[in-house]
Amino acid sequence: MKSKSRFLGIDDAPFRFSDERVPLVGVVVQAPAYIEGVLTTLAEVDGHDATDRIAAMIRASRYRTGLAMVLLDGTAVGGFNVVDVDALRAAIERPVVTVTRKKPDLAAIETALRRRFDDWEERLRHDPCGGPRGRPPHDGPRGSARAAPSRSPRGGGDRAGGVPRARLTRPPRRII
Repeated sequence: MKSKSRFLGIDDAPFRFSDERVPLVGVVVQAPAYIEGVLTTLAEVDGHDATDRIAAMIRASRYRTGLAMVLLDGTAVGGFNVVDVDALRAAIERPVVTVTRKKPDLAAIETALRRRFDDWEERLRHDPCGGPRGRPPHDGPRGSARAAPSRSPRGGGDRAGGVPRARLTRPPRRII
């Protein structure tokens, strides 16, 4: 990681399924440990607007040009509002990496989607772990990560295919 590199980490806030919208919060960090800014937007709970909302939030930000990478906590926000990682990468022209603490239970995800949504196949198709792409490139015992290929003019990726190297060495520590 280069000194002074900027990363944007995005996650959803706590919510109830009875809520209409969920706040999405992004924190821009300059490596190794300086917080530069906080971005926010709203997305529908169990909706279809997460990709567009996140892309608009990033495009409107003054931090966009300096971002090296965007990190998402999983591929869905606000329940099953699934982020299309490839579409997000294309919209913001930056690498996008999804990170999870535990390996996803794909069978449980598919069962939940089938029970709750008529468009369950569409939602499952956008999930990098459950769609046609298959398993993420890093699937270690302590976490997993999946990177969308970078097509930005800045490059930023592996020599062979433009995929940024994503490594999760250990899960984040809990602060009590």
